[in-house]
This record gives sequence, structure tokens and C-alpha cells, in this order.
Amino acid sequence: MKLFLNVMFLLMAAASQAEILKIAELDRDGVRWLVVSADQLKPLYGIDVEMTFSSDSLELVATSAEQGAAPVVPGELFGGGTFTIVNRADIRAGKIRYAASVLNPAPEISGSGVLFSVPFRAKGKDAGEFAIVSAEAGTRDGVKRSLPLVAPVQVLPPRSVPTSAAEKAGYALPFEVAADSGSLPVWLVAVVGAVLCILILLAVLLFRRIRQLEQQQG
Repeated sequence: MKLFLNVMFLLMAAASQAEILKIAELDRDGVRWLVVSADQLKPLYGIDVEMTFSSDSLELVATSAEQGAAPVVPGELFGGGTFTIVNRADIRAGKIRYAASVLNPAPEISGSGVLFSVPFRAKGKDAGEFAIVSAEAGTRDGVKRSLPLVAPVQVLPPRSVPTSAAEKAGYALPFEVAADSGSLPVWLVAVVGAVLCILILLAVLLFRRIRQLEQQQG
């Protein structure tokens, strides 16, 4: 029993420190924003992310003249010193690649915040799928690691209506709102999982004890 509790404690500690990617959806000015944020990021200097989307149902939105044809809008986690390496889309194939880093001599970044966002419009009334198929982080020393992937998202057509101000000035996303995806904290998920494991173990021990008593009486 003591060994089991020690194992559960180690699993909870590991889960509470795990890096997590999340996708939140925001509907603003006739655009459906897919906001990719991260929790508990370990130190990194850059990211390289590959994504796919349903090109028959979704179309990318040009947010401003400065952004041009670049499909991805950088988030606040990298700060103002983001150096974009790759930011392009294959519209027919429904593929997006985004790679960015902080500029030398800036320190590595870590923690939680918005990595980037991708704005879409619906071509019709059907939902389309958006998925992150590959996510890689690199340190300042060039050491690479894979980031955990998140489940694909079904992107619904936006319910909001485009405004003339947004069409003239460009589409902007309030990142202070986007950073919260509404998902459960990692520590809470870990605690619930540990409690369920303990309850299952107790049920097994109780069942065995009942069987032993039945055999003694028989």
C-alpha cells in the first residue's frame, strides 16, 4: 500500500509539471480564432509547429496589411522580440507551418501564455477540422524536444458579424481573453486520477478480503 501511494505521488508530481498545449476558440467580427496557448512550458528558444485544416470548409483570413498572406498571428508569450522563421500555408492541401524564435541575446522563455493564433472563416454552414500534427521546441543550445499534441478541434462557422471598422483597420484578437481556454488545471486532473486509482485499489483489497472470509467459512 505504501509503495502504491509513493507511485501515485510521483505520477501526480510528474503530471503537474508536464508541458501542455491548448486550443481555444473565439468568435469575433465574423472570424473564428483558434488560439494556441501553452501551460508550464520548460525553457525554450523557438518553436516549429505543423497544422492541418479542412480546406473545403475553412478559409484563412488576412488580419491586416502588415500580416499579409501569413496565416499565423504571433502570440504574447514570445513578447515583442519574435523572429518569424516560417509562416506559410498551402491552402489547397490545408496545411500550415509556423516556426518562430526569440532574438539573441534575449533569454529563453518559459511558463504559460498564448503562442499564436490562426483566424478562419467558414466557406459554408459545415464545420471544419483544425489539428496540430507536429509541435517541436528548441533550446538556446539547439536541443530539440517534442511538445505534447492536443486533440483536433471542430471549427464551427462564426456567429458574429463582420464590422466595417474591422474590415478597414484589420482583425485584432484580445490576447488577454484568449489566454484562458477554460480547461481544467493539470494538478486537479492528476489529483482526481490519483483518488480514482486509490478507490479502485481499496475495492480490490476489499473484494479479496471478502473472498478469504467466504473460503474460511466454507
